[in-house]
Amino acid sequence: MSRYLNDFANRSRSEDICRRALLRRTASLLCVSTAAVVLGPGVRFAFAAPSQNDWAHCIYCNMLFFNGYPQNKGRCAAYGVPSKSPHVGKKGDFTKYQVTYDDSTGPGQGDWRYCRKCGVLFFNGYAEKGVCAADRGGHEAAGYNFFLYHDRQKHQDEEDGWRYCAKCHALFYASAAPTPPSTFDCPADGKLHAAAGYRFVVGRKLPTL
Repeated sequence: MSRYLNDFANRSRSEDICRRALLRRTASLLCVSTAAVVLGPGVRFAFAAPSQNDWAHCIYCNMLFFNGYPQNKGRCAAYGVPSKSPHVGKKGDFTKYQVTYDDSTGPGQGDWRYCRKCGVLFFNGYAEKGVCAADRGGHEAAGYNFFLYHDRQKHQDEEDGWRYCAKCHALFYASAAPTPPSTFDCPADGKLHAAAGYRFVVGRKLPTL
């Protein structure tokens, strides 16, 4: 008889543990939901979509390039193509851009990829892969599948003014001209980028004061 009592007691303890775990999980979800209602839709929680830091704005070709490799800064199109010149970020600017990847929520577009040859972010959704500054061929995708938000008001930690170039297929900053002495920024034809499609916002990792 005692064996059945022991089995019953063990089951009761297990069920009690499961009930407590369920209550804790429900309480956590309720807190998050309540916070979202109280604080509004602009709240961005820690479990948001993952993002990659160390992207930078090249002041000469106006494209977003990956700045995370100390010895490889990609290829900038501002002084001719094929290019051996690396991208250059703004001196004294400690702002780092961060790009979301593997996300499919909100008003955004996927299929943005890192080009392993020139280091820029380009749209990989077409069969034709644009024009790469490294060799005038098409871009070559590597790494994450990035997701860019578009056509909405920017958050405090974001920057608007980013567009898709219909000629080279890269993301570029349309709110500024190339930095002199460069007078062009598109590797496709040695002229200025041609903005098309959505108006994107890009995340920024603000410096800690």
